[in-house]
This record gives sequence, C-alpha cells and structure tokens, in this order.
Amino acid sequence: MSARRLYVGATFTASPLDPLLRARGFGDVAFARYNQLLQALVAPDPRHANDATLLLVRLADFVRHEANDRTQSPDALAALLAQRADAWLDALASFAAGRARPPCIVVLPSPALDARGAAPADTGRRLERALLGVPGLRALDWADFAASSAIAQPFDPIADKLGHVPLSIEGFAAFAQWLAERLRGEAGEAAHAGKHGGDAAPAGANANPSARAEADAARSPAGAHANVDPHAAADIAAATGRAAAAHPGAEAAGPADAAAARAAVPPHARAPADAPAPAASPAAPSPSLARFFERLQLRIAGVALDDETALAKSARLSHTAATFHLSGRPYLEADLLDATSRDAAALALTAADRFGQYGCSGFVLVRADAGLPVLAEFVLSCTVLGKQVEHGVLLALAQAAQRAALPAVALDYVRTDGNRPAVDFVDAIAAQAGVALDRSGPRARLRIAPCALAEAVLACAKAPQALAAAAQALDLAPLFSHSNATAHPAAHR
Repeated sequence: MSARRLYVGATFTASPLDPLLRARGFGDVAFARYNQLLQALVAPDPRHANDATLLLVRLADFVRHEANDRTQSPDALAALLAQRADAWLDALASFAAGRARPPCIVVLPSPALDARGAAPADTGRRLERALLGVPGLRALDWADFAASSAIAQPFDPIADKLGHVPLSIEGFAAFAQWLAERLRGEAGEAAHAGKHGGDAAPAGANANPSARAEADAARSPAGAHANVDPHAAADIAAATGRAAAAHPGAEAAGPADAAAARAAVPPHARAPADAPAPAASPAAPSPSLARFFERLQLRIAGVALDDETALAKSARLSHTAATFHLSGRPYLEADLLDATSRDAAALALTAADRFGQYGCSGFVLVRADAGLPVLAEFVLSCTVLGKQVEHGVLLALAQAAQRAALPAVALDYVRTDGNRPAVDFVDAIAAQAGVALDRSGPRARLRIAPCALAEAVLACAKAPQALAAAAQALDLAPLFSHSNATAHPAAHR
C-alpha cells in the first residue's frame, strides 16, 4: 500500500481537503461521492481497496434535516440518531474487516446536537465512543487536533448551512496539515510492523464492548418507541445480538460480507461497452448491499409544476445538479412553464427513505419528437444519488409507458464535463438491454420498448423487489396521459 494514495469518505463536503492533502505529499486523493458514504461502506469501490483510507464522520449529519426541525422533540431526535447510527456501525465494521490496512476515522464535533438539548448530546457522545471503538478502525482524536491547532474556531456555520462545508478555509488548512502528519505516522507504524512480521494493533481494534453497550443504551431514550419503525427495530435487535457475541465471531462474519461487497460494482459506474452487444447479466449484489436497499424504504413521488415550490426548486436544481443531469441545460421557471404549455410534460420528484425526507430532489420532462415520447430532462440532486432513485424513476417511466400502450420511448442525453454518472447510467441500461444508442458527437439517444426498458432497469438494480415497490408507488402517468404512437404528451400544469 502506498501512503501517497488516499481514499477519503466523509458525511459532509470534504473536497476542500483535496489540494491541501496533495500539497502535503499525497499524489492521488480520491473521494467517495457526496452523501453516499454509507453506500460506499456497504459496497466498497474495488479501485481503492489497497489505498490508505480516511473516514470523516459527523454524527449530526445522520440527522441533518431533522436536527433543524424544531417540531422534533429532543428525545425523538435522540432516538432517530440512535436508529440511524446502528446501520453505520454495522457498515463500518464490515468495511474495516475487508481493508488491506485499517482505515483511519475522525469523528468531528456536532454542535447542532448539543444545541438540541441533553438527550441528543448524550446520545451523540455515546455513539461517538461506539464509532471510535469499531473493530479494525484506527481512531484519530479530534481533541488532539484542537489542542495542536492555533485556530480557536475552525468551523464555518454559514458555509455549513449553505454547502454542507463545516470548516473555514483556515480550519481546512490546519486540519489537512494535522491529518497528513497523523496519516504519515500510521503508514510508518504499518511499515515497521510489516518489517517485524506483523501488524501493529489498530487503535480501534479492541472490541470496546462497553462503548457499544453505551450505544445500545442510547438507542432507547424516552420517546424512542414512537419513532422506531418495525424494520429498523429488527435491525437494531440483530445488531445488538451481534454486539453481544464474542469479537472473533463478529470478525468471522465481516470478511465474507466485505468480500462479496467488493465484487458488486454499480452498473452505471462501469465503462460502457464499445460495441452495442447484449451485456452479460450484472453480478449479483452482495447480501449486505441488497439488505441495505431492501430496508431503505425508498419513497418517490411526482409533483405537478403548478406547485410554486416544486417549480422553483426544479428550476434551481437545473443549475446546481450537474452530476445527474441528462442535458446539462439550466432552466428558468419561465422556461419550464413555457415548455409544459407547448409540447412537454414535466413532474418534480420528491424522495424520502428511512434515513430522512429530502424534499424536491429532481424533475423529469418528456417531449414529443415525431410522435415518440422522449425523456429530454432527468435531473436528480446528488443528495439522493446512490439510493436507486434513478432506477426507480426510470422503472416507473417504463411502466407508465406500458400502461399507455406506447410502442417505444426514448432517452436523450448530452455528454458534458460534469454529468458522467447520468451518461454512464443510460449507457449501462442500453448495454443491459442490448440496444445501440444513436450517437452524434456529445449527444445520444436510446430508443427502446417500455418492456425492454423495465427489464433492463430491474436487471441493473441492487434490490429489484424493493425497487419495484418504490416504482409502483410513483405515478408518472401524467407524462403520457395524452400520448400514443402519434400524439404529443399532454401538458401537465
């Protein structure tokens, strides 16, 4: 393992560390996608299996939206935090068990929890000890950074609110220097241990049952019974049972899940095939990854653009959601209204799951081209990427087209500098269906029968049954309400 290759996963926007860490000797710094750290832990990217790994976790990010909701009582917030942290504890243990070297973890302070009262603050402290005590992790102490740094206040609450960027410029600079020093020290210890025929004991490798026991106790504050759903309760009971087992048994279960997870590569992360030949069936997702999606309880809904809030947020997303944006074109509210008043139909998309409600998270727009319904715009916020939202929307689109008796639909994209995930997603669907795309420079069109589209989406899904349930609940019929083989989609205003 080269200490100059570093893989960073964070629960917040950590990209400002990139140039700072490179300047301190890390020649290759890669980041897990924003807001997808939990998925990256459950199904690790095999490209970074041998890299030094740094995990930056802030417990308040587990309940980021709810922490600012003053209608949520402190006890209910504490219960929700404990419920969600359980999935993170299991994912971290599985991830650490499958790494070539122990990942380093830093738990950053969560002032937002402290501000909500004793119950969230106490639960946060107990869960922090549990996170730092996960077997196989090397804990780096934030208090050590705070003591060694000359910066009295490294946080930037305004940047945190606007862009989920918790530290100031000076804070990131000092943090990067401290991290580089500690990571070099960890690499030196590992090299020394290798020379002497063994590894140094990981800082977090002692199972720390007391920390996990405290975390379990934190899962049942007053009011918890009203906020934990049956599926989450089952997860917590299972995790508690595993925590009660001896550490060697827990380790024995971890590598198998981790090895299986490394074999599962998301279909739209794969390079598209050069020739339009039918693709082999995707590798079956790991049991832990499939279980994650089955228990995610994904819910997607469509909202008409005559809703002023949905219209405003959709237009804003067309400017900010560059990663998953089929056309890359920015829209004003007037542009969307004009399109839907003439030859297009559009719906805003809201998303929610067991981890939270994400509000308006994207939109879809269908135009008519010589009688062919074309998905010309499909925009998703990076907040919901990696949760199978893109799969659910496309499956619901295919099912709505089938109900409308449409012989074919089309998906258009324009390749830009920033929308590779969206392009790769469409390319993967085309490859799975064995359908060639009509390409012209950066533009491409996938014309496909609705039944073939549905089959391809399900084949690329990580949890097909859960995906089918989410898609069935999403009504995209308004996009095709007046469509047939020769008619335009109806305007939906």
